[in-house]
Amino acid sequence: IDKSMVIEQAENGEQAIAMIVGPDASDFDLVLVDHYMPLCGGELTGTETIAKIRPHVTGIIIGSSGNNMSQEHTAAGADLFWQKPIPKNGILIQDLQRAFRGKMASI
Repeated sequence: IDKSMVIEQAENGEQAIAMIVGPDASDFDLVLVDHYMPLCGGELTGTETIAKIRPHVTGIIIGSSGNNMSQEHTAAGADLFWQKPIPKNGILIQDLQRAFRGKMASI
């Protein structure tokens, strides 16, 4: 079993979409999408980004915001939503285990 992990970062929703949907797209097991990053120059919100990448991501998509936008992110296609500040490790691990089990059960 390969236990290595590769982490890639997009500066905004448009760059994330290119990484996931574009000609050099990668398959991601986990994608964390912040709702709004005004200093990064992007114009898409987290919900818009999630809706565009959902058909191309077989893994887990997590939406995140300082505001409670759980319903909006879930409706856009997120599997989980974490309100900032991001939960502590125990909650993160439980959420991820539950989400990955759900994905595996649906395959």
